[in-house]
Amino acid sequence: MRVSSVVFAAIVPFLLLIGCSDKKKEDIKKPEAAIPVETAIVAEAPWASDIEAAGTVKLKSEQTLSFKVSGLITHFYVDDGDAVTRGQKLASLDLTEVNAQKSDAEARVVEAQRAFDRAEALQKKGFGTVAVTDAARRALMTAGTSRDQINFNSAWAQIFAPADGIVLHRFAEPNELMNAGEPVLTVGDRTEGLIMRVPLSDQQVVRLRMGDRAVARFRALSGEDVVGKVTRIGAQADPQTGAFDVELTFTNPPPTLMSGMIGSSSITPSVMPTVKLLAVPATALVEATGDGGYVYRIDPVTDRAVHTTIQVGGIRGNAVLVRSGLAAGDRVVAAGAAYLSDGDLVSSASPTLSAR
Repeated sequence: MRVSSVVFAAIVPFLLLIGCSDKKKEDIKKPEAAIPVETAIVAEAPWASDIEAAGTVKLKSEQTLSFKVSGLITHFYVDDGDAVTRGQKLASLDLTEVNAQKSDAEARVVEAQRAFDRAEALQKKGFGTVAVTDAARRALMTAGTSRDQINFNSAWAQIFAPADGIVLHRFAEPNELMNAGEPVLTVGDRTEGLIMRVPLSDQQVVRLRMGDRAVARFRALSGEDVVGKVTRIGAQADPQTGAFDVELTFTNPPPTLMSGMIGSSSITPSVMPTVKLLAVPATALVEATGDGGYVYRIDPVTDRAVHTTIQVGGIRGNAVLVRSGLAAGDRVVAAGAAYLSDGDLVSSASPTLSAR
């Protein structure tokens, strides 16, 4: 009995010592693990003020040609895509009817001239009156006017190239009956060069001035930059679309650029907006509603993610434009934000610049 008491007395302090040791281990906090993320530096985006719009390339001078008189087309001397020179015959009507009208008109002039000569001779001999002579003179003038009109119209029974250029479109085929003024051919003047027309809103067009720099890109040309400038600003909006037509002229277009190509343009306006926009990668935007959203800004002192509300000014390429909520030089989470909560400790590699 005495031995058992001694053993128990010896074991109890040992157990208490072990218990205290375990309790001290539990009281020691483990260090917080930082969540790895990729970051980006918030930067000013002066390029975000550029005006972007899609447009179509055209020859600066494109003329739709037609016959002035009705008739049957007998010949087409060109087709779509053919190069033409100034004065080259492009198409003609059957001239049988026109030539008959010319012959009839010329005969009427000859007859009227004889009648006038006879009336004038009789008046000089005293056998005719001034009134008869004047009537003969008016008939001669009328016949001459009719002849000149028919001759003028007969010249428009053929179509000639107005300048060196290219046939953009042929609307008819030989042996088709064409009405006067009906489109027959569209010819572009190559000497005037190529332009691009883009539709802009009223808020965009008021920021432009003649000569503003523009850059156009075309998928057909593998994204090659084609430099130009603003050469015409529409004075009135299209009543149907509300857009203003702006013309861009290219400085040195590549030979592969053709009328009808569709591309995108970026114009650097003379008038800049009052609010300077910032840019962050689109991947930094965690959520957006309307023009608002939020990102995770990294506190430079604590390296913790801070839930930050921003005002979105638009999206350009792979960049989100920011009107307010951030400052240039701030660091934001660019990848991995979806796994964060406000206040999380983060770690990152070298920051990457915001992409344009």
